Formats: sequence, C-alpha cells, structure tokens
Amino acid sequence: MSELDLSNRHERRRAAALERRETDNVTTAVPLNRVRSFPETAEICGISLATLRRRIKDGTGPRVTSMSERRKGVTDRDRNAWLEECANTNDRGAM
Repeated sequence: MSELDLSNRHERRRAAALERRETDNVTTAVPLNRVRSFPETAEICGISLATLRRRIKDGTGPRVTSMSERRKGVTDRDRNAWLEECANTNDRGAM
C-alpha cells in the first residue's frame, strides 16, 4: 500500500477498497456468483453510487445482471473482473 500516492483522495479510496477486498477474501467464504445491489457494489468498490451508475450507463462499468424484472445488480465475479480491468488500464496510464 505504500506504493500508492495516498495524498490523492481517489487513490486513498482505491487503496481502502483493495484492502477491504483482500480482507473479505480471507475472512469470508462468500460465493463469487452472489448478485449485489448497486449501492452495495459502489460501497465495496469505494466509489459513489452516481459514479457507478454513470459508468454502467456509458459502458465502462461492470456487467449488470437482472435479479428480477425491476431489480438489477452486479455479481461478485463481474465486479472483481471490472476492478482488475480498471487496475490494468490505470497501470498503463489511462483511465
């Protein structure tokens, strides 16, 4: 975590989200196919709900899964894949 520039607010949030993800993987055995609501997904990712919705709308967010006719969410697997994609894109200097 010392490799990140923690003076930047976004980097601090990203570091906290990554830390939560690592902690979750160690302490809980939640199946990777669980569908989570948008607010829950945004909290886990460390971004605002508005940012998550905006990224989904413009096609740069995680894949959305229908839980019912009116309810949508994001699977843990899709969220993790999206976070990895964002991290790889960020490592190359784009975002």
